[in-house]
Amino acid sequence: MIQDLLSDAESKELTLSSVKTWLKSLKAVAYDADTVLDEFSYELLRRQVAVRDQIKYKMAHKIKEINLSLDDIYKEANEIGLKAVDRINSAAGAGRQEVLATHPGLGDSERLSEGLLMCLR
Repeated sequence: MIQDLLSDAESKELTLSSVKTWLKSLKAVAYDADTVLDEFSYELLRRQVAVRDQIKYKMAHKIKEINLSLDDIYKEANEIGLKAVDRINSAAGAGRQEVLATHPGLGDSERLSEGLLMCLR
């Protein structure tokens, strides 16, 4: 509908001052609409970032708690004489060898996590 009116207005713009005024009004409303859409898009993006940051914060806190719990479990395992080991199948398939897991640079909880994952495989 606006497009049809705009086409007619463009053909009359040079001759009628009222059409020029109407076109200026239409242009102003179009700019206002564009501004509102930009603000809306910005607000959606801002909220998405805020929610993502909140989720990251919550998850980081939960992961930290899990790591602390794993550290406690690892310490308890050491206290009762357990060792973190990797299980490797022998080449002949006759059984499993257990080898002490040594991974320099990893903390106790990461070693325990890795050991737990190896057991689940």
